[in-house]
Amino acid sequence: MQFHDFQDCVAVLRKAAKKQGLKRDISQEEVYEVIEEAGASTNNPFAYRQSILESDWSKHDKPYYNIWPAVFDMVSKVKLSIPCDAIRPPTHTICLRLPTHPNNPYVFDGCEVKTVLFGVQKVAEQAGSQNLIDGLTILFDIGETYGGFPCYTFKIFPLLPGVSLEDATEALASHNTWFLGKSIPDPIVQSVVKLVTTICLIYDDPNFVTPDILAKDRVIFDMSDDKKKQALIDKAKRRGKNGFNLGQSIEKIPHYRNAHYALFWTGPNRAKPIVKLRSGSVVHKSKITSVPTGYLDDH
Repeated sequence: MQFHDFQDCVAVLRKAAKKQGLKRDISQEEVYEVIEEAGASTNNPFAYRQSILESDWSKHDKPYYNIWPAVFDMVSKVKLSIPCDAIRPPTHTICLRLPTHPNNPYVFDGCEVKTVLFGVQKVAEQAGSQNLIDGLTILFDIGETYGGFPCYTFKIFPLLPGVSLEDATEALASHNTWFLGKSIPDPIVQSVVKLVTTICLIYDDPNFVTPDILAKDRVIFDMSDDKKKQALIDKAKRRGKNGFNLGQSIEKIPHYRNAHYALFWTGPNRAKPIVKLRSGSVVHKSKITSVPTGYLDDH
């Protein structure tokens, strides 16, 4: 399975400098300082938010999740009626690497959402408010460029206590640049928001998430003890692979799902969320009965 990769501004600028025969020893701090200054001089709030996302991502060794196709079916069933209080955003910025076409469902007008960068930032509580609260900032990378440099679409919404994610995503007005360049269809935007929400719910759940290690170590990883597994994970990180696979372990084949905690909706109109233990079970067990049998006879 092939996945798209995200190139931050530092990599883009160093590549441009190399092409022009210039020195490439510009530091990350200098790059993001320039971006923030450029955003301030052009009254572009997204340059500032991009700088925060990218610098935080780099500071934490560029963590990423490879999103396997099995996840998209699960994400399509997520409802944005989940209250903001129920999600647990990661403490640092994360990159979601989507699979390449044709395994990527977020395709439109010859483009596709390739990667998503998201994290928690201070945002306005509501349109026009000076009160700042924690909110999710989502950066959509569709491969669009302007003047040779990447440009991105942003979706920003506050995590309002007692308010559903669906309502929170509409709390802030769209910026006047939203419809410039390539406009991402609303259904895809909503699907990506659902994907980010799903990550916030299960990003550290071992039932869904497995480390992304070096290709040559994958066979021995599953047969190793915890100490050896951690050594292989550390080895991958030293080689620049600070990542995880989401959904690789839940391909649509019969398998046993361990007992785990899950979110259930209870009460009138199924409006109250509670978390309780779901017992283990065989998933897709009907497929086991369809496996051909009875062929080992005398003929």
